[in-house]
Amino acid sequence: MNSKTLRLATGFFAAASLWISSLSALGDIIVYSNATVRLDKYYAPGIAQFGDEIILSGGAGQHMTSFTFEYTGIGLSGNETVTLRVYKNDGAVVLSGSIPALKPNTKFYDSGAFPINNTQSDGNTLRFDLPLNDANLIIPNNSYDFTWTVQFGGIDSASETAGLDLYSPPNVGNNYADYWEQNPISLDWELKSGPAGTPVMSFGATMTAVPEPSPLQVGLLAGAIWLGWSIYRRKAAA
Repeated sequence: MNSKTLRLATGFFAAASLWISSLSALGDIIVYSNATVRLDKYYAPGIAQFGDEIILSGGAGQHMTSFTFEYTGIGLSGNETVTLRVYKNDGAVVLSGSIPALKPNTKFYDSGAFPINNTQSDGNTLRFDLPLNDANLIIPNNSYDFTWTVQFGGIDSASETAGLDLYSPPNVGNNYADYWEQNPISLDWELKSGPAGTPVMSFGATMTAVPEPSPLQVGLLAGAIWLGWSIYRRKAAA
């Protein structure tokens, strides 16, 4: 390595070191968690798509990084799948008022069909790592509220059951007592309440995100670049 290249490497090594030291504050944080108080119940509507409207903790600019949910599988034969989808609630108004209910409409994530198994009858967890290069997964202003859904496939026998486990209340973020289910014939979204004896339909799930860089972290990056360039210029002048 010649002296000029060495000087350049030395300067930017210092810059990189300073920047890396600030990255711990940019690690994943939990922005939604409903996985503490188990209700010992599950909901399994067959192959219908259904899910929960949730409210994330934190603010705009966070990038969603992972989503984990808990499901029950009974009598599965091995060909079953589940698809995770996430929608903005920007459809038609179902309930008006101070907190209106809008149907799920714009889909911004679709995992595709993913194989599942029943290693145990309930308490199975499935984690989806979300793509970091997808701008649709950056939480926009005034939109911390959206609906996540699942749809099980391969449920082709009366002896097979697959559904989501119920938990409540969330310990990070929030949700609602009702849930969304898509009519398998009309494909219209219906806002539903739980069956008798189940006043809260709240499914076990956790979401993580990387928070938006703070002004301090942006300043550290700028300082790191300046430091690296200063070291390079000084050594170049020597």
